[in-house]
Amino acid sequence: MTKSEETDVSFDTQFNGYNKKQVDFYIENLAEEYEKLYGEYSELSAKHEALKAELAKSEQNALEQSKANAEVIAAALADAETIAQKTLKTATKTAKEKKAEAEAEAKEIIKEAYLEKAKMIVQAEELLEKAESENALAGKIRKEMDDALRSSVHKLQKMMTDSNGV
Repeated sequence: MTKSEETDVSFDTQFNGYNKKQVDFYIENLAEEYEKLYGEYSELSAKHEALKAELAKSEQNALEQSKANAEVIAAALADAETIAQKTLKTATKTAKEKKAEAEAEAKEIIKEAYLEKAKMIVQAEELLEKAESENALAGKIRKEMDDALRSSVHKLQKMMTDSNGV
């Protein structure tokens, strides 16, 4: 139903006022449109909530992954230190080299984990922004439909009042 169809409505008059079937048909069409838009609004609201939950889950997963990587790195460093203490002078040099490599690798792993976390957060924020935009649009559509419905009901009431006064 278009805006002009909503506002350019007219009903035949009968002995006791407007044609009841026409009025009932018009109100039924308005109700169907309202239900359709309300359903779309509900669907978008559900998507919005799901995206918010997905964002929270992604942040938690990134944090857990970072912690797990840090524990792995810490364990590797502890092993390297134990080996370094048990070796001779030449083994000490080798252990120090291994430790430096492990630290560099740890930094790289942590750096990659933070980069991945940042990527996931950006993606989740984009999804959330899209959902909020869709939710705002649904809210705007719902308001427009509410306004149109109120206007139509008001016009019907006025027409009924006017016809009763005639």
